[in-house]
Amino acid sequence: MNRSSIRQPIAPSPSRPPALILATTLLFATFVLRMAALERLPLHFDEGINVFFGHRSPAEVLSITRATFDNDPPGHRFALGIWMALAGPSPLAIRMLSVLSGMLMVAVTYRLMREFRLTYAASAVIAGLVALSPFAIEYTQQAKGYALGAAMALLSWWAWARLFDAMRAGAGRTRARRSSIVAAYIASTALALSTHYYVIPLLAMQWLWFAGTRLDLLPALKGWRPRDTLRAVAEAVFRPQALRGLAMQLTACIPIGLWIGLLASDLFAGMMRSSSDFQPVPPLELAGRIVEVVSIGSAASTTGGDTLMAASAVLVTALAIGGAVQLWKQGGRAPVAPDGSPAAPQPRAAFWFGASFALLAAGSILLQQRVTFFWPRFLLYALPNLCALVGGLALHLSLRKLNPGAALRIAGLGAYVILCVAGAFAFYRAPVDAQNDYRPLVSAVRPLILKGDAALGTYIWMEGMFTSYAPETRGALHWYGDPVSATTVDGHMAPIARSHPRVWSLNFNTNPDAPDNLPVTWLKQHAALAGRFGDGATQILVFDTTGNPEADEDGGTPAYALFDGRIRLDFVPVTQTASTGSTAPFTLAWSATRPITEHLAAFVHLVAPDGRVVAQNDGDPVNGLAPSFTWTAGVPVTDRRALLIREPLAPGEYAVRVGLYQTSDGRRLTTESGADAAQVGVVTIPAPIPAP
Repeated sequence: MNRSSIRQPIAPSPSRPPALILATTLLFATFVLRMAALERLPLHFDEGINVFFGHRSPAEVLSITRATFDNDPPGHRFALGIWMALAGPSPLAIRMLSVLSGMLMVAVTYRLMREFRLTYAASAVIAGLVALSPFAIEYTQQAKGYALGAAMALLSWWAWARLFDAMRAGAGRTRARRSSIVAAYIASTALALSTHYYVIPLLAMQWLWFAGTRLDLLPALKGWRPRDTLRAVAEAVFRPQALRGLAMQLTACIPIGLWIGLLASDLFAGMMRSSSDFQPVPPLELAGRIVEVVSIGSAASTTGGDTLMAASAVLVTALAIGGAVQLWKQGGRAPVAPDGSPAAPQPRAAFWFGASFALLAAGSILLQQRVTFFWPRFLLYALPNLCALVGGLALHLSLRKLNPGAALRIAGLGAYVILCVAGAFAFYRAPVDAQNDYRPLVSAVRPLILKGDAALGTYIWMEGMFTSYAPETRGALHWYGDPVSATTVDGHMAPIARSHPRVWSLNFNTNPDAPDNLPVTWLKQHAALAGRFGDGATQILVFDTTGNPEADEDGGTPAYALFDGRIRLDFVPVTQTASTGSTAPFTLAWSATRPITEHLAAFVHLVAPDGRVVAQNDGDPVNGLAPSFTWTAGVPVTDRRALLIREPLAPGEYAVRVGLYQTSDGRRLTTESGADAAQVGVVTIPAPIPAP
């Protein structure tokens, strides 16, 4: 059989620009739109989680998933791990995987529309709508699984359509081609399903397309004869093509099926927790929200507000209905191949492809009435389906033959393009969430991280973001989770403090000084607080766990200073070496000759030869746990202190001076000699070693 005889388009295009030029233009525009301001917005929490899991082995992913109840499928995370091994974990690198997925999404959309026998112009319009979509731009600029899932879902659609075409083409030289299409379908579908649970309806969407384009059920259904209808359905379901399609889908479901089986109890428990206080969204309201977000993106609500979002929903709904009518009307009967069988795919393939979006949206609305699991962003993989309906208005549209109907279609498509531009502009101009922007903190502490340091993260996304923003710290900084209870805190923290000279405690949306902050409270009791950094909702504290260094040969004689004739400071003068990022620890002992009623704060200053204070550690003794008014007369208070060298200092010797001051007015207490501080040691900053 002459294959070319069954691969003619439904209607010839009045002009056919070279496919290579058209595809290149579309891909270039897609690339520019997705690369624009790619790193403007900070990493989202989910992106940090994906980087965290991307560095783990499958066994570790499964174990951590169970421990953290983060039950998302691992497909994108494994793919991101492979990608990071090649491109690195920087924000630009990890988001590039989504950018490339977005480009693949547009390219396959165009090829799929051509597979459905749409004209060059109509196919380009549909792919162009996907390229311009603010909804697609937003989620192809994030290191999340939505873009990869959408690209793989479209590849699955393409292979699904090509498969039945190849089946009809016969054996012989096409057998190898059919095998490659089957492999492509199974691989792309398996990866798509493994990016998010909400891709699972893709299988039902493809069967709706198959039923609409391949099964001639309308005559049986029109007669409403149960026996004839059941016979027609049975014959259709048990066709060899249908059975092969079912076998492929079942094979593609094996990876996600195994994952769900391993986590069945955790998934069920998580669903019950999320639905315990669930309030369902009214169906019409949810339907409107779906169309709003999918058509123009969520960022538009911050600029144009509800009016712009509602206008986009009404317009896109009207355009989709009009496009669906155009796709249906232009179909008619399928052309007949020389062997008498209908040519594949049938003319209305694009209509059924678009109609499957309605199936997915309806299912989402129904599910949301039972469990709180749905967000419109889950539907990114179905954006081309909606665009196919809208793009149906471009069928047989020619500027040479304008009539009222054609002018109305052009105006509608033009209005939607304008809305997309407005939505994209809103996305690029969306304000940065300063409260959750992790970048300033990482920029401040990354030069201070030393090999062998430990970090305690409140959430696993913290490690992922740190790894992305400061890739050089991976391997040098050892991450640990927080202790789970007061009874386990000592057993959890003591080995960490013994194994690492410093511990960085990262706190998000929590008060690090609260008594119920178990790891920080333990560190305050057993280590020396060296520095504190805060920005937005996150605070980072660094503790020195090494204790007081041993006195050198020239010092080591115990000394003391008496402040205000009533507070004695005992110390051992120490000379030590430090450099940028390191800490200089000291152990002090305070004792009062009589009860202290006022609030006195202690200070430890690193003073340069010219008298400038270049580092300091001020506050209540024992890292804030022992204010002066709690002291008992005659009972020493051991106060561990550490100075963090935050910036490069000129080589030389720097004095360490300690004293007390009134918190009410800042007045310093003086010693017997009239000095307002006692020198307790020296820190030497060595000259840098010249590079060879």
